[in-house]
Amino acid sequence: MSANIFTRFKSFYFIGMGGVSMSALAEYVLSLKKKVGGSDRDLSALAKLKSMGAETDGGPRALENYEVIIYTDAVRRDDPELKLARKLNKLILSRGRFLKEVSSDFGRVIAVCGCHGKTTTTAMLASVFRAAGKKFGANPYLTAAVVGVLIHPNIIAAVTNATDEWATFLGIPLLNTS
Repeated sequence: MSANIFTRFKSFYFIGMGGVSMSALAEYVLSLKKKVGGSDRDLSALAKLKSMGAETDGGPRALENYEVIIYTDAVRRDDPELKLARKLNKLILSRGRFLKEVSSDFGRVIAVCGCHGKTTTTAMLASVFRAAGKKFGANPYLTAAVVGVLIHPNIIAAVTNATDEWATFLGIPLLNTS
């Protein structure tokens, strides 16, 4: 992906948007004043995003109205929406790849991975930044740990938890806590 994805595209559709990580990414995109839509097997998980302006009632063909399609690894490769996105030649990104795109919005990224202690370490890093009076962006919702604000002016670093999936490993420099 070249340049900033958010200057090139105006609309983003999330397949599996109700999960903790995907809903956090959708919230971030909404904060950028972009068009956001999505689906999830658990419709109740979409209520908060809908109240924030995300479109969640479009039915199976709703993604036709979006430029970028993001899917979670929990979605099967033969998912009907994912198949339709391929058929329509949409730009399709995995959650891990999209997290890399989001990371490019920040000057520095501290992504914590490992088998144990990711949430705790992410929270401790955010606390250190806050105590030092440093402005940072933290995406606490990726692990459901409330550690900081999602967006802050003049951000010097983004602090996030990175799951142990290969797409994330390949895309973001990681601090291994194992």
